[in-house]
Amino acid sequence: IPVILLTRRVSGEGYTTFIAANDFKIALQAARQLGREMNGAGRVLILQGLPTATTAVDRTKGFLEGLREFPGITVAAIRPANYLRANAINAVDAAIEGGLKFDAIYAQSDSMAAGARLALKAAGIDPKTTPIIGIDYISQARTAIRNGEQIASFTYPTCGKQGAQAAIDLLMGKSVPRDIEVPSQMVTPDNVEDVPSIF
Repeated sequence: IPVILLTRRVSGEGYTTFIAANDFKIALQAARQLGREMNGAGRVLILQGLPTATTAVDRTKGFLEGLREFPGITVAAIRPANYLRANAINAVDAAIEGGLKFDAIYAQSDSMAAGARLALKAAGIDPKTTPIIGIDYISQARTAIRNGEQIASFTYPTCGKQGAQAAIDLLMGKSVPRDIEVPSQMVTPDNVEDVPSIF
């Protein structure tokens, strides 16, 4: 029975095709964009998705690889927040209360970026003074970019259309590639009005 995977891999080789955006490349671009925004110096708090998920693994590896281009930037901490806004609020709250010093936030999902902003505001910190970058480009991220409370996001397609097409091709006896990469786009204040949010 053919097996189609969307956005997250599984252990082993028991699947027919894997369809996703390239998390490593997205994270690499995120590091470069944040590094430029920070003028190559400072400390970044990483809000990590579900640590065992392949998306979080690649979004961490790619970001750390990108930071190698900015020797003046260090990682203040990596705090798992499981892609959830509530968990991100708790993680940032704990970081602030614990005296962790950070100058920017890399959230591996925009839901976590939204939580980070709420935690900053609760602590009396204007999110506009702390560069935040996220991934997924949900409507909250679009609003935050418009308001100057997030410097960028990356579209993360649901891959449903590509998955459906792969299923149809397989049912018709056609072969499909082992890996199908779906393009992602960086969204900044320069193009936020031209790119609709994913949902």
